[in-house]
Amino acid sequence: TGINEIADGSPGLTIFENPIKGESLYFTFDTFMNGNLETSIYSATGQKLLHKNIKNCPVNCLDISFLTDGLYFLEAGSDSKFFTGGFLIIR
Repeated sequence: TGINEIADGSPGLTIFENPIKGESLYFTFDTFMNGNLETSIYSATGQKLLHKNIKNCPVNCLDISFLTDGLYFLEAGSDSKFFTGGFLIIR
Protein backbone atom coordinates (compact mmCIF):
# COMPACT_ATOMS: atom_id res chain seq x y z
CA THR A 1 0.00 0.00 0.00
CA GLY A 2 1.00 3.64 -0.09
CA ILE A 3 1.60 3.62 3.66
CA ASN A 4 4.25 0.91 3.36
CA GLU A 5 5.95 2.80 0.54
CA ILE A 6 6.20 5.87 2.77
CA ALA A 7 7.38 3.92 5.81
CA ASP A 8 9.99 1.98 3.84
CA GLY A 9 11.48 5.09 2.26
CA SER A 10 14.70 4.86 4.25
CA PRO A 11 16.47 1.55 4.73
CA GLY A 12 17.52 1.13 8.34
CA LEU A 13 14.50 2.70 10.06
CA THR A 14 11.29 0.85 10.92
CA ILE A 15 8.24 2.70 12.22
CA PHE A 16 5.42 0.63 13.68
CA GLU A 17 2.43 0.39 13.80
CA ASN A 18 1.76 2.40 10.69
CA PRO A 19 -0.79 3.96 10.43
CA ILE A 20 -0.66 5.01 14.07
CA LYS A 21 -3.91 5.03 16.03
CA GLY A 22 -2.49 5.79 19.48
CA GLU A 23 -0.45 8.56 21.06
CA SER A 24 3.05 7.05 20.78
CA LEU A 25 5.41 6.56 17.87
CA TYR A 26 7.59 3.44 18.08
CA PHE A 27 10.64 2.92 15.90
CA THR A 28 13.74 0.75 15.60
CA PHE A 29 16.91 0.73 13.53
CA ASP A 30 18.13 -2.16 11.39
CA THR A 31 21.73 -1.27 12.22
CA PHE A 32 23.24 -0.58 15.65
CA MET A 33 23.00 3.05 16.70
CA ASN A 34 25.24 3.89 19.64
CA GLY A 35 24.43 6.39 22.38
CA ASN A 36 21.98 9.24 22.17
CA LEU A 37 19.72 9.93 19.23
CA GLU A 38 18.53 13.17 17.71
CA THR A 39 14.92 12.90 16.59
CA SER A 40 12.77 15.34 14.66
CA ILE A 41 9.22 15.15 13.40
CA TYR A 42 8.19 17.15 10.34
CA SER A 43 4.79 17.91 8.86
CA ALA A 44 4.00 16.98 5.25
CA THR A 45 4.90 20.58 4.32
CA GLY A 46 8.35 20.33 5.95
CA GLN A 47 7.65 22.28 9.16
CA LYS A 48 9.65 20.96 12.13
CA LEU A 49 7.15 20.11 14.87
CA LEU A 50 9.39 18.35 17.38
CA HIS A 51 13.11 18.03 18.09
CA LYS A 52 14.17 15.79 20.93
CA ASN A 53 17.34 14.02 22.05
CA ILE A 54 16.68 10.56 23.45
CA LYS A 55 18.75 7.61 24.63
CA ASN A 56 18.77 4.83 22.03
CA CYS A 57 16.91 1.67 23.09
CA PRO A 58 16.04 -1.54 21.23
CA VAL A 59 12.59 0.02 20.68
CA ASN A 60 12.43 3.82 20.77
CA CYS A 61 9.27 5.74 21.64
CA LEU A 62 8.13 9.34 21.16
CA ASP A 63 4.98 10.98 22.52
CA ILE A 64 2.96 12.22 19.55
CA SER A 65 -0.27 12.99 21.42
CA PHE A 66 -0.04 16.66 20.32
CA LEU A 67 -0.21 15.76 16.61
CA THR A 68 -3.49 15.69 14.68
CA ASP A 69 -4.43 13.13 12.03
CA GLY A 70 -2.22 13.37 8.98
CA LEU A 71 1.06 12.49 7.30
CA TYR A 72 4.36 13.17 9.10
CA PHE A 73 8.04 12.34 8.73
CA LEU A 74 10.46 11.15 11.40
CA GLU A 75 14.17 11.87 11.08
CA ALA A 76 16.31 10.02 13.60
CA GLY A 77 19.96 9.14 14.06
CA SER A 78 23.28 10.14 15.56
CA ASP A 79 26.59 11.51 14.35
CA SER A 80 26.48 11.40 10.57
CA LYS A 81 23.97 8.53 10.25
CA PHE A 82 20.39 9.78 9.93
CA PHE A 83 17.32 7.96 8.64
CA THR A 84 13.93 9.28 7.56
CA GLY A 85 10.60 7.51 7.43
CA GLY A 86 7.00 8.57 7.02
CA PHE A 87 4.04 7.73 9.19
CA LEU A 88 0.33 8.36 9.11
CA ILE A 89 -1.83 9.18 12.14
CA ILE A 90 -5.47 8.06 12.00
CA ARG A 91 -7.31 8.27 15.32
